[in-house]
Amino acid sequence: MVKLIDLDFDGTDELFCSWTVTQYARYMNEIYQWQNGTAVRILQETGANRGTSVQPVAIFYVGEDKAYILYGHEYRYEYKSLVDGEMVTAATLVADVEGGDITFYFNQVPYSQDEFQEVLNAFLKDMECLQYSYIPVDSPLAQEFPPVSIEMI
Repeated sequence: MVKLIDLDFDGTDELFCSWTVTQYARYMNEIYQWQNGTAVRILQETGANRGTSVQPVAIFYVGEDKAYILYGHEYRYEYKSLVDGEMVTAATLVADVEGGDITFYFNQVPYSQDEFQEVLNAFLKDMECLQYSYIPVDSPLAQEFPPVSIEMI
């Protein structure tokens, strides 16, 4: 997958690239930014995996003046943002499951499930969620979610 997206709202798109490392389990993401006339890699990291049968995914949250990319897996996620040419962690989410009880943490502060959802909704307020699922062309799901082919010239 390749996507142009302005992650720091400076008027110039960054190049987001993602590809298979381990099918159904792990994809690598790289982000490039144009700096002083040169494409510079500002991130290389395994993509998000939500622990579902359609995995992994690339999830962007885009607002009027900020954008986040979701990284992590199952119960540990972080929202990354581009600041001054570097991808930084803007927020962390953790669901700690112990003995059947779940404690949710947003930026290391514990919350009940209802409180956590309120805090998360406030953090992502007025942001559009762009979600891209990785589905192999030969998967039965490809009928429901047809793949997109792009020819580079």
